[in-house]
Amino acid sequence: MKLCLSQCRRAVVRAMVLSALLPSAACTAPTERSTSPPVEGVGLDQLVAGDAAAHLGRDGLFSLSSPVLGTLGVPEIDEPRARRLAEAFVRQHLDGLRAELTRRRGAPVDPAGSLTLCGRVYYAASPFASVPSQLPRIYWPIIGPWWLVQFCGNGGESQVLISVSAFADDIEIRDDGTLVYPRIYGAEFEAGVIRPGGDEAAPITPERAVEIAAGATGRRVVGIPTLVAPSPHYVPQMAHWRLQLDRPVNARRADNGEQTAVGEVFVSASRGQVHVLFPRGAQPVEFRLPWQALPQLGTRPNPQALPRPVFIAHIPRRPDVPIEFDTLTVREEQ
Repeated sequence: MKLCLSQCRRAVVRAMVLSALLPSAACTAPTERSTSPPVEGVGLDQLVAGDAAAHLGRDGLFSLSSPVLGTLGVPEIDEPRARRLAEAFVRQHLDGLRAELTRRRGAPVDPAGSLTLCGRVYYAASPFASVPSQLPRIYWPIIGPWWLVQFCGNGGESQVLISVSAFADDIEIRDDGTLVYPRIYGAEFEAGVIRPGGDEAAPITPERAVEIAAGATGRRVVGIPTLVAPSPHYVPQMAHWRLQLDRPVNARRADNGEQTAVGEVFVSASRGQVHVLFPRGAQPVEFRLPWQALPQLGTRPNPQALPRPVFIAHIPRRPDVPIEFDTLTVREEQ
């Protein structure tokens, strides 16, 4: 007998009464502007300096840093394994999800047999420092890193994004390509869509993120773009590109209107819209994740049994990685 908790991630997030991390931008005064479009007619090489320029290839693509695996103290899968798992997931499960994915995409999603792995595979690092020892494994993907794997249809257009938990080291692949799940499983995969047309389809590329950041701030990017997984409020597809600027900009906070110097921005996209964010001043030191002990396999539900208690796991945040943001609004006269 196996227990599938494929909706575990969404159910847990819905159960938490938490504030949204993407507040709408406050009304701007005439002397200010909100996020602007990317710089037009300017080459990417003119928008970067320092390490970012050194890692920009002649093909116009960044050579991203290799991810450091295992920083949360538990094993992680590497990129080749994530690719194989994503391909097996598509073959095994995607046709059953096509109707919903087509609805969300607003355009057809090809059958699984017509989808092929395409584009770059991105690693979204976790913003958290460790996995609590008492937290059941089924909850680990909620706070962990992810591999983002894209699939294209017959016409070569990106259609589907499969997010694979870097903690999915207990899922096997048979010789025939089918997945073999552990006895208790779920939340290791997230199936998302890549909307047709435009460069603002999630996930955006690091090159596009730099263009957007430069247009929003008037600054050059000096740090190598790094991808950071979002807070557990959001699906992995909304991971942020972290971009260090060559000099600070004066940004206005959405909650109180105060000005603050911002040396880095975080860029992501969802539903065809770009989000340029900067860290809020006060960051939580931990994320509180409600969890329940799992039912014992092989037992029948007892309607007269008391509800299982809810525990709280205290997930420490990495001190150098924010998880709460404001929408960027900058002063025009900078």
